[in-house]
Amino acid sequence: GNTFYCDTDSLFVNSQGYNNLIGQIHKTKLGKLKVERTTNSLKLLGCKSYVFGDQVKHKGRRKNAKKISENTYMQDQWSSLKSLIKNKDLTSYEVNDIVKHYSNIYDKGILQKDGSVSPLIL
Repeated sequence: GNTFYCDTDSLFVNSQGYNNLIGQIHKTKLGKLKVERTTNSLKLLGCKSYVFGDQVKHKGRRKNAKKISENTYMQDQWSSLKSLIKNKDLTSYEVNDIVKHYSNIYDKGILQKDGSVSPLIL
């Protein structure tokens, strides 16, 4: 196919995929697709996890997260409203350091040797 990756607000396609969508692309028109970036280098690591050119994206990882080892990052986490209510203190927020580890294992299908994915059959 011509589509490498698809998510809620992302669509990564090759040049043929782009040509197939050309009538649906416009910079500002509501309801149309917008090209935000192009690259010659794409590495798909898993759902919501990829390297697009020089930009690394992981679901839930903030831009200011500190890399502490390969696939492991530390970042701030603010108290949720639920935790404030549970602790019966709505007057102060806590900020804690949390560690996020990304396994980059794709488990939504069966990864084939050629890089394609076959669906899981139940």
